[in-house]
Amino acid sequence: MAIKSKDIGERLKQVRKYHHLTQKFVAESIGLPQNYVSRLECGRNLSSDKLILFLEFYTKYINIDIIFDERFDILLTDDHKINKKQYIDSILVEKIKLLQTMFENNNKSIERELNNLISLAQKNK
Repeated sequence: MAIKSKDIGERLKQVRKYHHLTQKFVAESIGLPQNYVSRLECGRNLSSDKLILFLEFYTKYINIDIIFDERFDILLTDDHKINKKQYIDSILVEKIKLLQTMFENNNKSIERELNNLISLAQKNK
């Protein structure tokens, strides 16, 4: 399923509001004028290099893969508790996956170092 730029903008807007960020804060953090945030959130023609800046910024708050997921559903109304829980659950799942990857990468690095040390020790026998 292809996601339209308007949908991406709306999803990023929901993430921004969920985290109580202002357009001004996002714009200042990225180093762009505030109207760029507004344009992005409305899905108006925004260059891919600017979109990449926004996506990079939002990685501090959400796994960007979620933005492109068909099941994206943050609702910011008074009756959003169930959806908020699902959203938090999906963030937790993504963060756990990220930590697992980091752990696996660290383990591989540690394993390489240990193997190097073992090889070195065996050569020096």
